[in-house]
Amino acid sequence: PAHRDLIKAAARSTMPIALAPHTTTSDQESGNPTDHLLLITPIVVHDRVVGMVEVFQRADRGPATERGYQRFLTEMAEVASHYLAAHQWRQMEQRQQFWHQLEGFLDTIHRTLDVRRTSFAVVNEARRLLECDRISLVLGHGRSSRIVAVSGLDSLDRRAEEVRLLTKLSSSALRAGEQLWLSEPTADLSPQLEARWHRYVDVSHVRSCQLIPLRAPGGSEADGDSATPFGALVIEQLKDGQPSQSQRSRADIVAKHSAAALAKAIEHESLFLLPLWKLLGGVMAALGGRHYPKVLMGVIATMAAAVALTCTNSELALSAKGKLQPVKRGTVFAGESGVIVDVPVEHGQTVE
Repeated sequence: PAHRDLIKAAARSTMPIALAPHTTTSDQESGNPTDHLLLITPIVVHDRVVGMVEVFQRADRGPATERGYQRFLTEMAEVASHYLAAHQWRQMEQRQQFWHQLEGFLDTIHRTLDVRRTSFAVVNEARRLLECDRISLVLGHGRSSRIVAVSGLDSLDRRAEEVRLLTKLSSSALRAGEQLWLSEPTADLSPQLEARWHRYVDVSHVRSCQLIPLRAPGGSEADGDSATPFGALVIEQLKDGQPSQSQRSRADIVAKHSAAALAKAIEHESLFLLPLWKLLGGVMAALGGRHYPKVLMGVIATMAAAVALTCTNSELALSAKGKLQPVKRGTVFAGESGVIVDVPVEHGQTVE
């Protein structure tokens, strides 16, 4: 415990510590319980202790030798501090460059609500951002999964052997609902997934494949991982080499934002009568501006008139000019010739 407390005390300080055997520090809470001379030199980067160098030396050394040891350790700690500071600076530059590229990536994938255009934007921009060999986008779940976009390709031949095998592999992985890293060895994979992975490798010659499920944003973080994925991002490498932890974290960020853009596009295209609403929206936009209230009132009045004419019953009266004729007509002749001297009836009178 005394040595552990000494390490904690050294981590809180930026000064080197030298303790003789079986001695304690000024606060009497930590010390050197060993039979050796203990030299501790912190490695400081930006006024913060990021590591320590601890050396055990023989106790029969003189004060001059102890000071020489301490000076040497201090110089080595300074070299390590400069290296770590430069390493942190490089990481900050890389991180800043990544966030700058991510801004362009977000602007591109959120530029449209068309699923097809968004899908191709996701795979092409993500490939440049992650610096991988190929990215494919799978939409659907289970047997309904299908590949909708592949980076660098304008169209897909769904009957191609490579596309069919990748679709089956993605379907099996999506049923697991977890992020998978497929490479050699494959001892942790299920037999079905392992068989499909080997068949796909034989055709595509990929070396590694990262499959990240895509889930719609929303809900709590507790049930976010349990939500059913609506697709997956397939990141492939055609050469040997495992990605670093930084590359994997970047892939997770890209997949998260891609899922948000694709979920909004899919939700937009699933709206009822979307083409009709787009047409009406275009008309309203063309006739809008400062005349928008008048146009809106005109549309409402037209729709109200159409509804009234459709639902209201009324009598139809027509007028026309014409002649009234009997259904049956005949000619009457007199049996004898003569002269009519009298007509004992009136016009329009009924006779037998």
